[in-house]
Amino acid sequence: MKRIYTIIALAVCALSFTPCLGAQECPNNDEQCRNKEEKGFFIGIEGGAATGVSTFKSDKPSLQMNLSGGYRFNKWFSVELGLGGGRFGIIPQSCCGAHPGINNERNSYWRSFVDDEWHYYADKANDGWWYADMNGTTSYFKGALQANFDLLAFLKDFTDISFLDKEHIDRFGLELSPRVGLMSTRTELSGISSLTGNELSLRNAAQAHLLYGGEATVSYKFDNGIKLGVFAALDMLAGKHFDNIPVHVHKENLIWDAGIKLVYAFGRKHKKSAPAAPAVAVPVAEPAPTAPAVAVPVAEPAPEPAPAPEVAPVKTPVQEAAPAPAPEVPAFAPVYFDNNSTAVSDTQKESILEVVRYMKQNPDVRILVSGHASNVGTADYNLTLSEKRCNTVKQLIESDGIGEGRIEIEPCGIDYGTPSAERARRVDIVVIEVR
Repeated sequence: MKRIYTIIALAVCALSFTPCLGAQECPNNDEQCRNKEEKGFFIGIEGGAATGVSTFKSDKPSLQMNLSGGYRFNKWFSVELGLGGGRFGIIPQSCCGAHPGINNERNSYWRSFVDDEWHYYADKANDGWWYADMNGTTSYFKGALQANFDLLAFLKDFTDISFLDKEHIDRFGLELSPRVGLMSTRTELSGISSLTGNELSLRNAAQAHLLYGGEATVSYKFDNGIKLGVFAALDMLAGKHFDNIPVHVHKENLIWDAGIKLVYAFGRKHKKSAPAAPAVAVPVAEPAPTAPAVAVPVAEPAPEPAPAPEVAPVKTPVQEAAPAPAPEVPAFAPVYFDNNSTAVSDTQKESILEVVRYMKQNPDVRILVSGHASNVGTADYNLTLSEKRCNTVKQLIESDGIGEGRIEIEPCGIDYGTPSAERARRVDIVVIEVR
């Protein structure tokens, strides 16, 4: 068991060092960095306390460790294979009644040294152990396959939960993980001889169990794919009791543990980036014409001296009038929307009326309407939502007498660069052409 703990300790050191290989901070809620764990492989380690109940019960929780690795398919579903083990002490349970007529001071379990079997009564002629005089330790090793369902990520992607719409709320996770696997247990018992009163020990052979159970984890995701959480798990064992005593009074055969879990994700980064704000096309005045160069003819070589060539007269350029100054390009106020809404409120319509007034005064102006959404729901859903917001604003402007060909739209989807969700749900309007 000490070797197992040594190996796991080395794995902890390696896992702690792994994120430092080329790690970098996530700048300003960068989407590629924040979504690193959304899809790809991951490794993890967990440690804490383990306890169990069977014919005997744990006297106190003891150390357990587990190594795992898996693959994340999306934000809310992954599969994971784990290997680990632990060890805990066991003592008799106090709930068992005494066997009638045999020994009212003792519990009913008794092991005979003659046939090495457990009985529910004592043979006073033969030596053996009383259940109440025994204690021991149980060690186990397990391997399990589990599916992880992040309920918090699922709710954020498929439902409208405005109360969770806060900055960095997507970093938290709440995973429920059903699992199945195999477990090997070995129990060492010691007790007092019923005849001699001497202390004796017994080491049972290892036995295999089918395990089924689950785990619940609450976690927080840091930058660069690191996730830290607390977990609680319960494993129910099929077959014989882990203490290798026949089932008589006690039917339980459980091992549960709890502790801290550390995960590092090797997930692929997304290629798409946060949309950049469209540039405003500002007209630039044409440069003033420059004076033409003076044409100076060069005399042709001749065998005999020739008279000096005449110099062409220099034409004085006429200075053209400077172009008229370009009209001032205003900065329009954004049009904000409620969560999961495409309707423009009365308070926001004043911003649209300001755009209409400017376009009527400048009939050669063209504008770009850019739609954005907050980080609530999937990227595809929010891209469609931002397009609907663009069309709503476009239709309101056109309904006030502005021609359709003067307005372009650009749905941008989720705005990861805006920390406030209320400010992310908006439409920006900019001038792109002034003739």
